[in-house]
Amino acid sequence: YANFDILFLLNNMKIKYKELSFYEISVLLYLSKLLSIYDGNISSSWKYDFTNSESGAPISRDILNELRNLSETGKIETNDNFYFNLEDVTVTNKLELLSQQYIFNWRTKYIECSINATLTKSIPKVLNAIQNEPGIRYYKQLERSGVLHDESDKEIDGLFSDFSVLKEVVGDSREQILVPASIWIEYLSKDM
Repeated sequence: YANFDILFLLNNMKIKYKELSFYEISVLLYLSKLLSIYDGNISSSWKYDFTNSESGAPISRDILNELRNLSETGKIETNDNFYFNLEDVTVTNKLELLSQQYIFNWRTKYIECSINATLTKSIPKVLNAIQNEPGIRYYKQLERSGVLHDESDKEIDGLFSDFSVLKEVVGDSREQILVPASIWIEYLSKDM
């Protein structure tokens, strides 16, 4: 899943950004997972986790491993500064076929929304806003690391509280999740 998500993100992000760092990829895919939860999916349906650690948040070991694998096999390119891009037309064509299969298709809506959020707001603003998201705030207050939004953890309550208020304000607009996503990013930015 992380493999597909990375490739889909890099391919569609070319609209605005030619390349992305590991951290930018992690944050945008984390935002995608959060939007999936907003839309009623359970956290575990995303199939990989993100953690809060001393080196930052959100970090995903699955994304890091897939970035290494994709770089080593030549499916994506990386430069000395550890920015990644997708230029391989063969990979892009396979990606288009994969994105039509249901196993991956349902995810594209959330990844596209994350991408679109960077079209209306700068990527640094999105990256900084996510640092105020309830799961990351929870672990920062405890000064410890952990898996973000595991269904058994208490920090997901804060996320559901944010999302409940958001749904009251904008309505339950699941077809157009960019509107609530944009409002939520603005709200998280105000906490800074």
